[in-house]
Amino acid sequence: MRQGLLWAGLAAAAWAQPPTPSPDPALEMVEGIKRWLLKATERQRDLPVSRERLRFVIGAVDQLAAPAMELAHPALARTGAFEIRAARWAVFDGYSAAGLHFKPKGAAKCRAVVAPESNGAALRLAARGCEVVAVSLFDHEQTYAVSEMLNRPTKLSHRELVYRMAFPLGRHPVGYDTQAVLAAARWLNTQQPPVPLWGAGAGDGVLAVLYAAALDEAFDEIWLDAQPRDPKLLHKEPLDRNVFGWIPDSQVAALVAPRKIHWASPVGGVLPQVKFAAPDRRREQMRAVAAHIGRLVVKSEAARSVRFSKEGPALKRVLWDQVFGRLPAASVPLNARLSRAYSGDGYEGFDVWFDVHQDVFGYGVLLRPLGLKPGEKRPLVVLQHGLQGRPQWLFQQPPGRPLDVYSNYGETLVRAGFLVYIPQNPYIHDFRPIARLANPLGLSLYSFILAQYERMLEWLAALPEVDAERIGFYGLSYGGKTALRVPPLLARFKAAVCAGDFNEWIRKLVTLDYNFSYVFTVEYELLEWNLAWVASHAEMAQLMAPRPFMVERGHRDAVGADEWVEYEYAKVRRFYDEAGLGDRTGIAFFNGPHKIDGVAALEFLKKWLGR
Repeated sequence: MRQGLLWAGLAAAAWAQPPTPSPDPALEMVEGIKRWLLKATERQRDLPVSRERLRFVIGAVDQLAAPAMELAHPALARTGAFEIRAARWAVFDGYSAAGLHFKPKGAAKCRAVVAPESNGAALRLAARGCEVVAVSLFDHEQTYAVSEMLNRPTKLSHRELVYRMAFPLGRHPVGYDTQAVLAAARWLNTQQPPVPLWGAGAGDGVLAVLYAAALDEAFDEIWLDAQPRDPKLLHKEPLDRNVFGWIPDSQVAALVAPRKIHWASPVGGVLPQVKFAAPDRRREQMRAVAAHIGRLVVKSEAARSVRFSKEGPALKRVLWDQVFGRLPAASVPLNARLSRAYSGDGYEGFDVWFDVHQDVFGYGVLLRPLGLKPGEKRPLVVLQHGLQGRPQWLFQQPPGRPLDVYSNYGETLVRAGFLVYIPQNPYIHDFRPIARLANPLGLSLYSFILAQYERMLEWLAALPEVDAERIGFYGLSYGGKTALRVPPLLARFKAAVCAGDFNEWIRKLVTLDYNFSYVFTVEYELLEWNLAWVASHAEMAQLMAPRPFMVERGHRDAVGADEWVEYEYAKVRRFYDEAGLGDRTGIAFFNGPHKIDGVAALEFLKKWLGR
């Protein structure tokens, strides 16, 4: 009877229809999101596209240098029909490409850019009297995908390492390749006499040639030794081809029209036998792209600061719509279902399910103090686990790893008088393919987390015991990532604590010089397109203002260094201070590893949520 009074505000169906028992709601959640994405991919329709949009999504945004080509001497090889020289040409300021130049003995009958350098079409075209530039692309070997400072291999291919470092900066190996092809094409078009210019791509060169032709009128026609890609199979391609907001090949082809695209090799026949040793420029190539990305990291930090000062809260929409990706509004009834499943000292717990879209649902655990009086409202803390975690790991844990990391913090909070909701986030099981399925649609893992949180808060705020004006957040590790991506964007959160994650985020994602860099881990799903020009951790935290925000950091937490955390947090502290909100932010260090400490955080939450 007492329970019925206290929960009178819930829909009767929540109790009348108990949830169907599930052996693993987390697994069902992940697989359901994948199903939703596969269906969304099938529903995708071609829309008009611009060259500006294509430039942005492949990261081909740098201003090309004036046409220039440096040809090495002596020649690598000569035949009766042509000679071959090593070549280098400027692509944009501070970055050059390399390859081979094939010059016919007489006047050129045609000109062509061929990619990659190993494409046999270069020799065949040269044998037929064409002047050719063959472009060296980033390949799939690992030889130079290393940290020279640490003498540590990344265990990534050259292409994937470039992808990992470039993606947060709005750059891409496909974009670098495309601009290298285009710069070569522009140089060939300065040569005399004027003759048709062709492009020929195979392997990774297919996209480079296709996109170069779509972005510029330099090519008269192109040959692509491939077939248009099937959107349903993009997630199975190498990671270095992953594009956020992918544009279908048919739409790209429309930008090439009326010029011809041949989905075939330009020439067949016997491959001319020419013996020569092309110089290995891969180490130089990898150093050059790392240096370019390093310059962008520095430049983007200043750009973010200027942008935040101009746009401020408007960046919330930019982050959600353009960086994380926004799902459509919930398309099904909330249909909240609860089951009393836990009992502890001074509290009880409920498994909770609710719906967001077909195949997409939310799940979590609600911990509720015993002894609440009729009509009494309490503040609520959303407590978020980390990678491969579960709600149950935050309470009633015996000695072991979950207890060591999470300290049964859910029980600490509920015994302090808070209602506690512990969501299951979908970064568990085989979840990383979600990013591969989502990114081509302009979505990400946090598209779904944000949608789940919106629905979750809708339900939590309606509970009769919850004071909807006093909802706070604490997250550790991947939950700390959530602290920076969800509470700043959702106004229902009145205070937030980021634990075990706050960092010089962009630098951590791309650096080769520190062991805690993400280039040495499997976590590719963390990469968010063009984030560096919108917000790093400082700017995300500042979007919480005027609401309180706190960082918790263990001195021995291997996710970063105290000095990096302090450097980034200093921006937040200054921002709050200069806004007259200095008492609303803080950073708490403790002598420990990657875990919940929670001592200062508890006082912070009590202060700002009113316990």
